[in-house]
This record gives sequence, structure tokens and C-alpha cells, in this order.
Amino acid sequence: MGDDAQHCHVVLYSDADFAGDMVQAKSTSGLYMAIVGPNTFAPITASCKKQTCVSHSSTESEIVAAEQGIRTEGLQALAFWELVTELLGTDPTQKVEKPLAVPTKLELNPYSESFNPAKYFAYTRKPEQKTRLIIAEDNEAVIKLVKKARSMALRHLPRTHRIDLHWLFEVCSHPRVEMRYVNTKQQAADLMTKSLNNPEVWHHLLELAQIRPGLEKASSTVAGMLATPPGLALPVASMQCTTCNFNITIKDSQCPCMWS
Repeated sequence: MGDDAQHCHVVLYSDADFAGDMVQAKSTSGLYMAIVGPNTFAPITASCKKQTCVSHSSTESEIVAAEQGIRTEGLQALAFWELVTELLGTDPTQKVEKPLAVPTKLELNPYSESFNPAKYFAYTRKPEQKTRLIIAEDNEAVIKLVKKARSMALRHLPRTHRIDLHWLFEVCSHPRVEMRYVNTKQQAADLMTKSLNNPEVWHHLLELAQIRPGLEKASSTVAGMLATPPGLALPVASMQCTTCNFNITIKDSQCPCMWS
């Protein structure tokens, strides 16, 4: 984390692999969620799940994937990060608007006869939240359908997939929830949905998701520290045979290279 909590937002990458199941012709929903800021990219969770019903177009499959990601992961992560921002936020400009007339202690005491609910909630109001949930979508048709909240071509969604476009419209109309278009080459959720055979594309997606290999060779000054990290497993290089990659840490096992 390289930024304050109030400067970071929840970003939900959502994508779908249309008719990826060659037998049942069902699509696959994928999501990749992270806390993103000016100098921060902290992955939270990822998901890959086959849809329960056959979709008839890529737009339909991506709407199903977006709804599942927002409902099961996105809104919960937004509520969690709101709490983190409230507890750990250090923004001095984030102030609470309070009435000029300070109420008395009796007016703020719920057990008092002089309790005033209007003054109580106005004076104890929490700071305005600035945290946002950003849904990164690479299908412009999905964004347009969510903004319109209706589609004659997809009027069967409530019956087949149990998805309501009006619910998506209501959620995305909230001032702190935004669905943005992202280029397909910048869609990190492709890691969860696509079968990748091109090494360049694979390494590009790993770079987008901030997944990088560990230290392959430690320097002489920290070699002893990294040889046996406390509470962690041994490095891969010391766990495998250099010839056949056999796991030599298994109890009572012998490397096949030593078989006679």
C-alpha cells in the first residue's frame, strides 16, 4: 500500500468466456478485484465459475458475469473499504458538516425526555464517504444496457439466469458505483476466463495483475536470510532435484535419479 486509505478505490475487473464449454455450450464468468490507488495495487480476490445456463451472445454472458461479480464480491468489498477508510483515513480536509448550534447533552441522550432525534443524527453524522467501486468492463454493449436498464433482446434474463437489469441499473446509478470501459488488452479478468497459448499475452496479463516471480538468486548479503525463511517453506530451488525436479522434501522418499 503506497497511499492513504481514502485515496484508494475498489476496482472489479469482470469478463466472460462465451460458450467456452465445448460440451454444454455454457460460458465462464471471471473476475479479478483489487484495491487501486495512485501508487497502490493490492489484489483482493479472483474468481472463475461456469455459468448455470446457456447464454446466447457474448453480451449476455458478460452481463451475467458482471452481475455475479457485483453481487457476490463488489458490494461487500466496497462496504469493507468504507469501514477501513473511516477507521484509518488521515485526510485532514475530510470534515463533517455539523450545525452551528451545539445541542445539549440531554438532547443527545436517547434515554432523556429532551432527546431530539433530528439534532442527534445531524450532530453525530459521519464524514462523507469518497470510496468508490469501479467495475472495469470491456464490452461497450453491456455498459449501454446497464445505463438503459432495458433490452428487448435480453428480456429472458430474469427467467433463465435470475438476473434483473433494473437491479444493475439501480446499483450502478449510485454515486459511488461506476462502470467504466476498459480496453480488452487491459482486462485483467482474462486470466480467469481465457485459454492463453501466447507467452507474450500471458506475461502481459501477469504484469496487469501485478503477479511477478520471486527472487531467483539472492545476493551474498541476504542469502543466509532467504535460505530458510522463518515460518515459510523452503525455496523451490532447494526443494527440487536439479535434474528431474523431484520433490526431495517428502519424508522417506528418494529421488529417481538415485534409483539403482
